[in-house]
Amino acid sequence: MLAVYVAISDNLKTIRKKFKRKGKKKIIVIRSDSKSAIEQLNRKSKVKYDIIKRIYNSIIRIMEKISCVLVFYYLRRNNNKAGKLLEILRKENKLREPTTLLNHVIIE
Repeated sequence: MLAVYVAISDNLKTIRKKFKRKGKKKIIVIRSDSKSAIEQLNRKSKVKYDIIKRIYNSIIRIMEKISCVLVFYYLRRNNNKAGKLLEILRKENKLREPTTLLNHVIIE
């Protein structure tokens, strides 16, 4: 859930810039390999923990300001190429600090 929040907040400027154009359908596709986060964001399951609820509510508030259609898509971990790349780089000690690849957000 936190990775989704970071992906949205870090790309907020780009999202707003793209949505200034009129006539385009405002759709944001968010892909994540966290099945529980996707189910919670799609309102198929409840958010149990308070810290996750706070992150969830922050995501909802951000997206209400943009007024667009959100599509949350579950990406199986074995198909998550970005995640595999990060794992390889960490094993080779090429990443010294935690990093999130911010290609979770796709604007169509």
